[in-house]
Amino acid sequence: MYLPPKETIKDKLVKSIPHIVAIAILALILLIVLTKFKWIPCDAVPGWCPVYCSIFGHSRIAFIHGDTGSGNPDLLKDMIMSQTWHITEDVPLSQVSYGYLQGFELVIVEHARVMSDGQLKAVENYLSGGGSVLWIGDAGIEDVNGTVSGFRRMKSYLLVDYANQTINDTVANMTTIGSHAITQGLLHNLPLTTSFAQVTVNEAVATKVAELKWHSETWPGIVENKYVGRVVYFSFPPEDLKSKAMISNLIGFLVSC
Repeated sequence: MYLPPKETIKDKLVKSIPHIVAIAILALILLIVLTKFKWIPCDAVPGWCPVYCSIFGHSRIAFIHGDTGSGNPDLLKDMIMSQTWHITEDVPLSQVSYGYLQGFELVIVEHARVMSDGQLKAVENYLSGGGSVLWIGDAGIEDVNGTVSGFRRMKSYLLVDYANQTINDTVANMTTIGSHAITQGLLHNLPLTTSFAQVTVNEAVATKVAELKWHSETWPGIVENKYVGRVVYFSFPPEDLKSKAMISNLIGFLVSC
């Protein structure tokens, strides 16, 4: 009676190789999707950032700015470049269009108090396409006719609306709320001299990351909306906090590479 030779461990391993490779490929695809859509940061998996960034390259960041409004774009750009490997690309308001913004992973809007409906529509379309936005202070609250109309198209994405006015050059305290990647490693209570926009927030759907305490009043400071991409609103210029850690956290939260 013929008995087939017993299957060795080596034989079993050889047979398993196609299954192992298939599982590895599926795991890689899943990891790429989770990172691409910012469901996890690339540094959540040790050694994954260099691999992911070598595949997709470094993120392009657009910096939209105008002639008026709160914030110091030059200072914020310098802080981003000194604390991360990213270089921002200037986009004057006159050049803002959906087609122009499509190639960027992150759009920052600061010192752009006056924005037309067309410019806001371009950013709205960019967000609908899966982009991420950092919106700062009183950007976009005034139309080209000089009417203060709140955030108009953007309020459903920012989850805030302009409530009253912009307070200039004042002393306030930023208080963090809970645990969030943007404020990781920061003190719970930080004093700063800043200008900030007084806004209301839709707390039913927004994640309030930090508040500003000013005299006896409390106003939203940092708000996040988990959209298709990521949307973060700062009622005050982030550069005023003078925190290298926070800038590093913020850009790492908003872009993958």
